[in-house]
Amino acid sequence: MKGKFASNETFAFGTVFADQILEKTVIALPVDHHGYITDPIFQAMAAIISWDVQTSQDIVQLGGLWELFTANPFTVLDQTGHMPYTESSRHMGKALPETDRLRCLYDRNKKHYPDWIARLEKDGLTGVNAPARKGFYAWSQSDRPAPQSVFDARTGEYVPIGEISRKDFWSYYEAAERDRRAGKIKSAESLVHVACADDAGGRAFRRYALPIFLYVLDLIQDRIATPGQINISTRAGLRFKVGIIEAIDALISHLTIDGLIELVRRARAENADDPHMADLLDVDGESGPRKGRPCLLHELKRRNLNRLLGYGKYYRTPVAELDLDTGQHKGCYLDLKFCEPSSRDRVCSIVFDNPLRGNVWNRAALDQLAHASRRVLRLHREGRCGAVLFTAGGTGMRMLGADAREFNRGWFERSKGYVPLSEAEAAGFTRNGMGLFRLIQRSPAATIGVFGEKWGGGAEFTYFLDLRYDVRAEGFVFDTLERQTNWQPKNTYNQPELDYAILGGFGAANECQRLGMGDSIIFELFDQGMTADRAYQVGLSNGVFDQELEALRRGYERARLMAKDAPYSRALFKKQLARGRDDEALARETGEVFNPRKNPFVSTGLLALLDRGARAPKMDYACLHTELPGWRYPTDNGMMDPDAADEQSADQSAQPGGV
Repeated sequence: MKGKFASNETFAFGTVFADQILEKTVIALPVDHHGYITDPIFQAMAAIISWDVQTSQDIVQLGGLWELFTANPFTVLDQTGHMPYTESSRHMGKALPETDRLRCLYDRNKKHYPDWIARLEKDGLTGVNAPARKGFYAWSQSDRPAPQSVFDARTGEYVPIGEISRKDFWSYYEAAERDRRAGKIKSAESLVHVACADDAGGRAFRRYALPIFLYVLDLIQDRIATPGQINISTRAGLRFKVGIIEAIDALISHLTIDGLIELVRRARAENADDPHMADLLDVDGESGPRKGRPCLLHELKRRNLNRLLGYGKYYRTPVAELDLDTGQHKGCYLDLKFCEPSSRDRVCSIVFDNPLRGNVWNRAALDQLAHASRRVLRLHREGRCGAVLFTAGGTGMRMLGADAREFNRGWFERSKGYVPLSEAEAAGFTRNGMGLFRLIQRSPAATIGVFGEKWGGGAEFTYFLDLRYDVRAEGFVFDTLERQTNWQPKNTYNQPELDYAILGGFGAANECQRLGMGDSIIFELFDQGMTADRAYQVGLSNGVFDQELEALRRGYERARLMAKDAPYSRALFKKQLARGRDDEALARETGEVFNPRKNPFVSTGLLALLDRGARAPKMDYACLHTELPGWRYPTDNGMMDPDAADEQSADQSAQPGGV
């Protein structure tokens, strides 16, 4: 975040440094705020429960609420140490502004945290790293410590860890079973189910989770952070399986805004005996720090806005965020960076950037790339983009294949075993991926990829691009014949699917044939992989470099030069490549390009050819008002090209609300 004394230049430099050098998911707040987005949220997850803890079961059961999102905060605090928590509580109790909804969590009768936590800190019981390896839990002495017993605040002793009561907290178990049957992982639907339940689990959700939901809405309302920043922060920083804004959208979708407001009022009525809860659960601006400022939900209702995020075309994962000032949704990605082109270069950059999981293909990545591709086409239609540079963030610019976790129907756990995807689910993933890659392949914008090591689907994606530039890779490689490991050039193209009894599901075999590789070369690629130099030798790669920076420089410059091409001609050229030999169609298309009503760029293009001694005038890209041949630009109904509807599976294309 930008400190009050930091210049804009320092703020920008710090953001780039963290993003590029430290390779972290960076959410940079231009407004000074007490703690990063995740700090006050995680702090509150423990603090809001801590005042109610009386017994060991409270730590297990009430803390277990947050396991629906991520993890019990008390186990996390034991692993990170209590001092950051207690010091932050002291700071927040003194420094949070008067308008902060959570302020009462850190200032109760001049106490910043409960007596039982103060007693643990005084006794040096601060978690795994304490000499006794005790904190909220007592931990085993192994190299990978695990909780063995839990602290009982009433007796001051450590007692066996009990199970969450199935009778009282049945909604927790029912939500987990619903997800298991649907092959989902801590889904938004399960959160909605618990939020509306009548048992102790539902009451705990409404008492402890809803105030933090209202708090993040305050951040958006006060323009401290955007919906996308908050959602990404909770997904990346707090490891939420469902981002907190996604959960709010799910509640709005299920209950409507009026219904969600009534749910909060219900929670306030359930906790009427606690004056602090009246402030935390105020949605109407009646009391507490937000008095006179009704919750953002009221503004959304007044403006007829019913979601804070935009969701993807295929799997409805987040791809956009609501801009409160305009009321429109704009792109916002967790796994991609999208750099719009400058007016000079007309090159858009799309960077695969997921430092937590690696650059993998999963449902979220497909949704985000589909949305980004649609943005490219809109920019192209406006004359602002002529080429796209694809690359990968992180050391070595590695692009990986399919997310192995999604090969399991749900969340893979050794204790539960492997549950295979259904045939329809697996086919649908390939169908959606191929439809998207074909869209990029046929796009009138030029495409070039600059990558290092590529595995599985990461390699397959590059086969659909116009040009491929590779960065050489070196490392230890095991020689299976000599039974020794050598330092040598590593493969930059790897298709290991056959080793795992699966197929290259993104068209590797057919695309390699289209690129002119014979069957023996394709067998070589699948059975042993290819170094960058070997790929260049067989025509798979168009350039090989030792340094990442040099590869990016050359790749971007080539994209800039390709962007200067007239888009009508490039669109016809790609159509011809896909169609194959048709002399009559070629004659017809050659006539078309000389028609200025169809190809507005022919005048400037031919002038540059005919008058070599003079500088040709700049192309007026804004003059393109006609559709390109064989191509339909994105429209508001989400159609990307004439074949997109046919390439989607029926069950996925029927889902409403995609962006």
